[in-house]
Amino acid sequence: MAFFEVQCTSESLGKQVRVNVVIPGDRRGNAGDLPVIWLLHGLSDDESMWARKTSVERYAEGHKFAVVMPNGDRSWYLNQPSGRYEDYIGEELPALIRGYFPYLSQKRENNMIAGLSMGGFGALHTALKRPDRYGAVACFSGAFRIAAPEWTRLLTAEGVIPGDPTGTDADVYDLAEKTRERADKFPVYLSCGTEDAVLPFTVDMRDALTRAGYPVTCSETPGNHAWVFWDREIKLAMDWWTDVRRAAK
Repeated sequence: MAFFEVQCTSESLGKQVRVNVVIPGDRRGNAGDLPVIWLLHGLSDDESMWARKTSVERYAEGHKFAVVMPNGDRSWYLNQPSGRYEDYIGEELPALIRGYFPYLSQKRENNMIAGLSMGGFGALHTALKRPDRYGAVACFSGAFRIAAPEWTRLLTAEGVIPGDPTGTDADVYDLAEKTRERADKFPVYLSCGTEDAVLPFTVDMRDALTRAGYPVTCSETPGNHAWVFWDREIKLAMDWWTDVRRAAK
């Protein structure tokens, strides 16, 4: 197991960026066959939080997955005047990281994108826009309903969106509906604690994705918007993805 702290320049954001990378075992000299989880943080966090607050390294070693944890600031992983975060996460970051770690797989079926809260929104939004890149998506306590008045006010005040995102490219419910006829649908793992205020967002997202024809696994179990819940869920999502990949072979 190795843990790397990468600092490099992003052209999409026009600044230095930080990315943490977990690599299981000894991968020196191996071909590009290592499965990868692109793991996004929440609104008040940064790239360090998954490693600081969960046992993601230990879980990744057990499954032999690489885990890439970028810093997305408070961007919601959307393109905006302060930086092209969607382009960075969906396009530039994979190319950068694979340049430094060439043994990471480029195959769709070997790449999953996941995240918590804001990162859950970012993971699903990124995958809906780039279905050729990801074989699976996992969202924990996803803050999907950014059209809710309290979220719209926050995101507008911070310059993330110009106003009500309903029906726009930033509306993941609308994106799911617009992809109804698409053939390349990926399996989705959704989870949220039953005491979490964003649980209705997950339920609505489950229904929207199911209507659009996505294979959805949805878990509602005791828990709140907290790291105790997310530590459990990242392990369960790795177990789930292992089963998904095994079934596809």
